[in-house]
Amino acid sequence: MKERNCKPEFKFDAKYCGGHKAFPVRKEIKAKFTVFPKRMEITTDRFLLPIRFDQVRDIRNLHQKKIYTVIEYNDGVEEQSPILDFGKHLEKEQPIIYQKKL
Repeated sequence: MKERNCKPEFKFDAKYCGGHKAFPVRKEIKAKFTVFPKRMEITTDRFLLPIRFDQVRDIRNLHQKKIYTVIEYNDGVEEQSPILDFGKHLEKEQPIIYQKKL
């Protein structure tokens, strides 16, 4: 089965806060965060951003007024660091990403 035909393993509501050079935002926007066996996707009404787990270098937290998740990866051109706000579901959602990255 090809990866693009796989069903999602998890799907979360999130907020995209910027961090990817091709998709800057002035303020956070609603997003869907979907986890597949070999990739994750950030989907907004403006763009679809697929990220393969084998591209991910690190996942870290950014502590400000809230705790944000930063996904550091190389998109084949350069390093990118999209920032997501998982809200009250951070403790459930971020570990799923980390385990898939391993």
